[in-house]
Amino acid sequence: MLKQHLDSRIYCDLRTLLKTEQLARQLVLPPSTQFGSRLVGRHFSSFRGRGLSFEEFRHYQSGDDTRNIDWAVTLRTGEPYVRVFSEEKDRPVYLVVDQGSNMFFSSVDTMKSVVSAEVAAVCAFSCVQSGDRLGAVLVSDESIEMVPPRRSRDHIYHVLGKIVQLNQSLSSENPVIAPLGLG
Repeated sequence: MLKQHLDSRIYCDLRTLLKTEQLARQLVLPPSTQFGSRLVGRHFSSFRGRGLSFEEFRHYQSGDDTRNIDWAVTLRTGEPYVRVFSEEKDRPVYLVVDQGSNMFFSSVDTMKSVVSAEVAAVCAFSCVQSGDRLGAVLVSDESIEMVPPRRSRDHIYHVLGKIVQLNQSLSSENPVIAPLGLG
């Protein structure tokens, strides 16, 4: 349902959400370092393994891969040492946006559903500007829609368009439906 000349405090529109890209440039989420390849993730894994980034030297333990023995340190200390590396992982960012009737209220000026859409837009632009993949879980009274993660501006427009559709389908005449999965 397309609504013309909407009050921006009650319903959001795509043009307003796209303007939040300016705010996203001010929002810096770690890590802020750039990596040379798009095939490698920007986040360090908590698992240590055969990654590319040197982490530390440690004493050789039974079962360690002998290919990781650092012979220079072993000769210097007289005890076997291995190099430990950490892997870089690509971790997608998922936005969870509730556009159900429970968000169609306001205690001050702007409806909570509009605020959540604007926050989601800022986070989406910040995510893609930093090189991460963006996915979304969009919740409404009737459904929960999963949008798989991708890394492109067109994908942001697609996600924001779906959020706008859900937002503009909200109405004060719609009865509050019991939460999904209950009953």
